[in-house]
Amino acid sequence: MAHLAQPSASRFAPLNNHDDVDKATQTATDSQNYSNHQLSQSTVNQANAPLRLHVERVVREYFAALDDEIPTDFYDLILKEVELPLLTVVLELTRGNQTKCAQILGLNRGTLRKKLKNYDLM
Repeated sequence: MAHLAQPSASRFAPLNNHDDVDKATQTATDSQNYSNHQLSQSTVNQANAPLRLHVERVVREYFAALDDEIPTDFYDLILKEVELPLLTVVLELTRGNQTKCAQILGLNRGTLRKKLKNYDLM
C-alpha cells in the first residue's frame, strides 16, 4: 500500500514519451546551476537539511527537465505527490489509528477520512 518515490524528476507528471523523460532526466541531472541559487547536492542530501531545500531542489529539477514546456495544475500535482506519502507514513506510524493520525497531521478526523478515501488508503 505504500507509495514509493522514484528518483527522477519525471515522477510528478508524465512527459510526452520515454525519450522526453530520458532527455529531461539527463538535463536535470546535468543542471547544477539553478538560476539565482545554487543548492549543493551534499547539502540537500543531508538528513538534517530542511524539507524546503529538498522540495526546492526537486521543483527546480522538474522545471529544468521540462525545458521550455509549461505544466498545468502544477500546485495540485505537487500537493498530491506530497500528500500521499505523508498520509501513508503517518498511518503506518500510528498503526492505522485514524484519530492519532489526524492529531499528528492537525486535521479533523472527517477530513482525514476523506483524504484516505481519495487515495484508496482505507
